[in-house]
Amino acid sequence: MEKFFYKLNRQCGYLNTHCLDHFIAEKSFSNIIHGFNIEKIEKTLWKKEIVLHEIDKNFPIKDVVIIYMEPNKCYKWHRDRYRLSTINLLLSANESSYTLFSENYDNDEDQSNISRLKYEPNCFYVFNTQEIHTVMNFSQPRYMISCQFNDAATSDYQSVKEYCKVIGI
Repeated sequence: MEKFFYKLNRQCGYLNTHCLDHFIAEKSFSNIIHGFNIEKIEKTLWKKEIVLHEIDKNFPIKDVVIIYMEPNKCYKWHRDRYRLSTINLLLSANESSYTLFSENYDNDEDQSNISRLKYEPNCFYVFNTQEIHTVMNFSQPRYMISCQFNDAATSDYQSVKEYCKVIGI
């Protein structure tokens, strides 16, 4: 599973509560990027989160956003075109939301092998956006914190994951 994602050791200590109280309560998701409703989190806020602050030292972060996905929606199987990896944190305790990866997805095949990332509460994950993945969301709104690095070329999944292991977060 580490090929697809890596759970960080240090849990979220600030953003989960702040975002739930402010952004989600206000439902101010006014920007649409890649088919998702998003809201940017100001740098002064996300820098208060130790995990992101530490990662930003070696892999400068361009943006941190909250992605909102409506119930009963899914996103197509894909690889991200604009980033090689990301750091994700699922804000909503949503048992009916599935993040799936496939090693052998092919539009011409009837079946493919899949692996599920089952997000744990308050846990950050390094997410390999270059592996084919999808999100299927069912009965409730889904809120995810996700980041984009300044330099996609140097922030590949292996490098970010290994750095997080070395510094113990």
